[in-house]
Amino acid sequence: GEVKLEWGDYYYNIVRPLDRRDMSKWPIQLSDFTEAMDEYSTELSKLFEYLMKLLSRHLGLETENSLNESSGGERKELQIRINYYPPCPQPDLVVGVAPHSDPV
Repeated sequence: GEVKLEWGDYYYNIVRPLDRRDMSKWPIQLSDFTEAMDEYSTELSKLFEYLMKLLSRHLGLETENSLNESSGGERKELQIRINYYPPCPQPDLVVGVAPHSDPV
């Protein structure tokens, strides 16, 4: 059958820990991006730690920090991927994104 091509682009980077960010790929032309990512990743990290604490407690694990620590603790990695699907001049030739599963 006819092969359909993927049409899209994406931005990917590690957000935390800060020393793992590849600043050569960081969008410096967006002046508020760094501040927004710092704030977002801080709040996301707090939410993650809270949920891990609840799960650890209700699963009867050794400590409330068991799941958080097993996930990397302060060194856990948070990543960002922003997908972009620009207008396609020949949409009948593309599928957008092929069936896939996200990596863990």
